[in-house]
Amino acid sequence: MGLDQYWVIETTETIHTHRKFNALQGFMQEEYNNAGHEGDINCNMLTITPEILDRLEAKIDADELEPTAGFFFGNTEKDDWYQEDLKNLKTDIIPDVRQRIKEGENVKYTCWY
Repeated sequence: MGLDQYWVIETTETIHTHRKFNALQGFMQEEYNNAGHEGDINCNMLTITPEILDRLEAKIDADELEPTAGFFFGNTEKDDWYQEDLKNLKTDIIPDVRQRIKEGENVKYTCWY
């Protein structure tokens, strides 16, 4: 049991997954609330926009994507796992999600814990 996170297409096709990348979770929770949703993002969907990706990249570039504590969220250190997750997010996931949005796909983020 733990924090499992998914980037999905509206058809529920999972395109990317994370396991206990709590820094991303904290960011997505903030975006979920900023989008006008109340409560926890757990088991809910957030539509990903280019603007969300811009803010995410800006936080990564400024080294401001901070680990987030939570009951099932795992380690909150900026260790090698954190660095690998950041690299994967920046070089693989964000560009892929941007391209999918550009092609008209409705990408969403969700999690379960």
